[in-house]
Amino acid sequence: MLHRKQLVKMGILSGAVFGWIAWLGFFSGSAAETYEIRPEITLGPYQTETMRMMDSYKRLSDQYLSLVQSNLSSMAIDTRQLVEKLDSMDCKLDTLTRQITRIEKHLGLPAVNSSNPIKPTSAEPARDLPRRRSEAQRQPSQTPQGRP
Repeated sequence: MLHRKQLVKMGILSGAVFGWIAWLGFFSGSAAETYEIRPEITLGPYQTETMRMMDSYKRLSDQYLSLVQSNLSSMAIDTRQLVEKLDSMDCKLDTLTRQITRIEKHLGLPAVNSSNPIKPTSAEPARDLPRRRSEAQRQPSQTPQGRP
């Protein structure tokens, strides 16, 4: 067995070690520090399947509405450009009509109104026009019965 002196030495040594550990833990500030963990995870409110479906339908309808609005605005721009083009064509046609009217007056021709169009003088079609190739190449023996 151990002698009494050795036991006292071991007791004093172990007391000193425990005291030193306690002093380091207490006075080093590690015991005074506390850690707070604040998670910043936000969860949305609980939603049922019906609520999710309604939200997705709302997002879809908003996207469709914005698509329709953009298409309508592009159509308005196209329509505006078309109206401008038609207005310029109308001005050019008015200019041409005035020029044709001056030419008709200069040549002494009667003016043509849309309500009173000029009718051809003869009711017969012009005979000096070339015939179609198939009729020109056809010989009298090849004509069907009943046609001259």
